[in-house]
Amino acid sequence: MAEDLVNAVKQLEKRKGFVSASTARFYSVLAGLVDEYLALHPDGDAERFIAWLREQGWSLRSIKTVVYHLRSAGLKRLSPPRAGPAAREALSEEELKKVLEEARRRGFYHYALVSLLGLCGLRASEALSARWGDIDFDRGVLTVRSGKGMKHRKVPIPQPLLDHLKAYRLPKPDRPVVARTYAWAWQAVREVSEKAIGRPVTPHVLRHTYATLLLRKGVDVRTVQQLLGHASLSTTAAYLHSIDAEKARAAIERVLGDGA
Repeated sequence: MAEDLVNAVKQLEKRKGFVSASTARFYSVLAGLVDEYLALHPDGDAERFIAWLREQGWSLRSIKTVVYHLRSAGLKRLSPPRAGPAAREALSEEELKKVLEEARRRGFYHYALVSLLGLCGLRASEALSARWGDIDFDRGVLTVRSGKGMKHRKVPIPQPLLDHLKAYRLPKPDRPVVARTYAWAWQAVREVSEKAIGRPVTPHVLRHTYATLLLRKGVDVRTVQQLLGHASLSTTAAYLHSIDAEKARAAIERVLGDGA
């Protein structure tokens, strides 16, 4: 029932003063999405809301997070979706290029955000926390200071993004590079991707894309783990398993094509 979904979101919003800032922002985004969903589907319910999120391009992992919080707010019977290999959610190289081109057309903040996610592998919260002082323009390296567990890491900045950042560089090291809100970031990525490739995706899908493309290009899995800031190698290996399966399938198909 729609009423149950609305009540669950209200319960989450009451927790804003007792959770982390990122979780509070997540609750605000979720409340806005529920409002948007119910405006389109007044008779909708929680299960159909989850299906709608998937249609909007949300990754399975992000949807599982939504389900977790809604269950904690009273929707105990709400089931999380089954998560497949992470690499299946990634964009192709051509799709990523189209998204980057559309983001560039929309201006500095859009391009900087999409590039930090899709070309540097940052989480949305990390992209929004990046400061001008975190960028080493001489070495082309960004120090990510707000990762999970507060572990700093360094990621290389591709030359096109580095040139773009240099053009807009501010002499204020403490100022954020993308001076926008978490809700804006989610909406910006959705709008840019929908215009560019015909379907909306989430910031985390761009991060998935970064990891998947690196592994497909032969970058060592432990290097990718460090670049992503994963505490466990098994988290990164989820991308590799899917890619290895694709390579195995391609190898067998080549054998079959040779006259098997």
